[in-house]
Amino acid sequence: MSIAIDFLVSDPILAHRWMDGLEDWLEGPAVSETAPFLFCDPLKLGELAAHLHDQEKKPFVVLVMPETENFNACMKKPGFECVDELLVEPIRPLDLAFLYRRFLAARQTEDLATLAGQLSRSVVELREDLMLAEKIQKSRLPTKFPAMKGLTVRSRYLAGMRSGGDYFDVAENEDGSKISLLMSDSSSYGLSSALLTTLMRMTFFISKEGQKSPRETVRMIHQEILRSMKDQDTLSFFFGQIDRKDFRLRYAHYGKIHLFRAKKGEDFMQVEGERSPYLSKERAAWWDHGEKELVLYPEDRLVVCSDGFVGGAGGADRLLSTLNGYRTKESVDLLNQLAFFAKRSLADDELPGEDCSALALDIDARILRLA
Repeated sequence: MSIAIDFLVSDPILAHRWMDGLEDWLEGPAVSETAPFLFCDPLKLGELAAHLHDQEKKPFVVLVMPETENFNACMKKPGFECVDELLVEPIRPLDLAFLYRRFLAARQTEDLATLAGQLSRSVVELREDLMLAEKIQKSRLPTKFPAMKGLTVRSRYLAGMRSGGDYFDVAENEDGSKISLLMSDSSSYGLSSALLTTLMRMTFFISKEGQKSPRETVRMIHQEILRSMKDQDTLSFFFGQIDRKDFRLRYAHYGKIHLFRAKKGEDFMQVEGERSPYLSKERAAWWDHGEKELVLYPEDRLVVCSDGFVGGAGGADRLLSTLNGYRTKESVDLLNQLAFFAKRSLADDELPGEDCSALALDIDARILRLA
């Protein structure tokens, strides 16, 4: 990616020093007149509003603070209200990774706000009902996962403000005989980074091997991240595999990842919630926690979601009620409704308190179970 940036600094030496920290992050020109990123130092906060006034589109403003800076005093300075994110020197690669995620989330919020205004005017002028809004909203919802035989997968993710973060993925193993589902919720940025590094390192092995049980796979991952875990760290983790031969889902579940299942023509039921132990530095809490199994049938629907969406809906019972209200609708509509609940009490530029992740899996009506 090519990331254009600009600087508002009291001393040009600061810009050169920051560029050293940003160098590996950038590909292509680092400065342009339409830079989406503006890095500012605390001494220039008073000039920030005037600097932004004449720009056609507000850049993503990053305030870079020395460790010795008084944050409370800085918050009271004119111009602080224009700041989108904070970094503390020295600038670290991990900080930049999460900064870029915040930037994408902010831009998505702006795009959705612009779209909402356009839709509102169109509804008034054309006197159409909300079907127009639904169609445009669906067209903007990206398909994260490719088509998989016998299974339709949809997902929704909202970035949150709390330290840590969610991660999820759905993938077929090398010979296509199994489909793996994974969702995690880390309690800290350090744990989230260690987990992602481990998953990237193990992805090829897991997809090629495909013979280890979900519990053994989780155990391998846990052993890899143990050295990076702090005493207070907790990890919610769901890992399962659907065997295409008999469409059995075998899974290992830890912490506050929620699993809901609806059979054909029936309401959703909660299968997993908050009853399982977390993965933590203390192994004993989960060592004897066994693997579980679900037999899936044509037209079943599974929803796996992190605690962020549960909190946004007002609790597991209310989320279950929402899922049942959308049982006969497309999974896109269901996920959009979950996103609405998570954002309904927020201002246009606010993010949820924590990451919100959801996977909706629909089993094809024509699958053949061989056993």
